[in-house]
Amino acid sequence: SLMRAIANEQVEGFPPATELRTVFVEADIIGELSDLPCVDYILADPRIKEAGITEQVVEKMLLNVGFGEMQNGARNLVTFLSGGW
Repeated sequence: SLMRAIANEQVEGFPPATELRTVFVEADIIGELSDLPCVDYILADPRIKEAGITEQVVEKMLLNVGFGEMQNGARNLVTFLSGGW
């Protein structure tokens, strides 16, 4: 899928991870993380931890891309999401 290709830096001309961080939430959500809100699921990613990105930054970015339009916003459980986010 396009989202998987972006996450794997396989889209020609798309900014690399050093310039633009992306998180690809697969349809098969990691079992032990499936009960987490979206913010916490993203914060569990080792790349996000390594970069020192804070909860406030993650939540702000999610709200900027439309999560604020949903009930509970960025605090929805990751299993609430459908494909395409």
